[in-house]
Amino acid sequence: MTAMSSASTELQRPSATKKDLNSQGFPLDLDWQATEQEASLEKLRGHLLEHSEACINWYYRSKGPKSFWGVWLRFLSILLLALAGLIPLLADLIPRQFGEGSVAAIAPGWSAVMLAIAALLSGVDRFLGLTSGWVRYVRTAQALTERLNQFQFDWEALRCRRQRQPDAPHLAGPVPPLGPADPIQDAMNCGRQFLVDVQTLVRRETDLWAREFERATQLLDQSGLDRAGFDNINPNQSTSAPATTEPVQ
Repeated sequence: MTAMSSASTELQRPSATKKDLNSQGFPLDLDWQATEQEASLEKLRGHLLEHSEACINWYYRSKGPKSFWGVWLRFLSILLLALAGLIPLLADLIPRQFGEGSVAAIAPGWSAVMLAIAALLSGVDRFLGLTSGWVRYVRTAQALTERLNQFQFDWEALRCRRQRQPDAPHLAGPVPPLGPADPIQDAMNCGRQFLVDVQTLVRRETDLWAREFERATQLLDQSGLDRAGFDNINPNQSTSAPATTEPVQ
């Protein structure tokens, strides 16, 4: 019971047991004097890595409850659909003797009950976004990991560029010129673009979740309106036009 209750609380978005994907703040102790530039760049790099890894870990950690409940709801829905198809066959194949006649051992009406429960489970999965959210979380975490790996290679390339000064030894021949660009500014731009890309991926996942939730809510509301309109129909009301009689001349 404890495991079930803890897993159900994980379905909330955002969960009370996990931190939200808020900003980690910006390091304010950066010093850009010539002797402190490399140390400041390392602090900036550590901040960016911490933020991106926190996002990746959040998505991988949050996909667990969604995958658990999504798989079970889908499995039970498929099982109930199969049983709904077998019940009419079993009702015909397994008659039960009762007095002088025989009746079905299983009432065929249970088939409709199974179909209704299967539709309910599938609707709960779609409304809560369990299966779709599980897939969405995995894709977002993979995209963030790919962007993180790219950032680490780009950052190391910029570090190599800063260290390859004209007075430094180089085994491959003459050192190419650094060009007019400022290597410190290039590192800053690289970190800024990486942070923007991480936030874009997170916002894209959130937008997908919002659109999916809106569609599920609209379908639920439309289903309720259709059901209400069906229930308001008077079965005794005639839809045919009233007959008219010609006056007798």
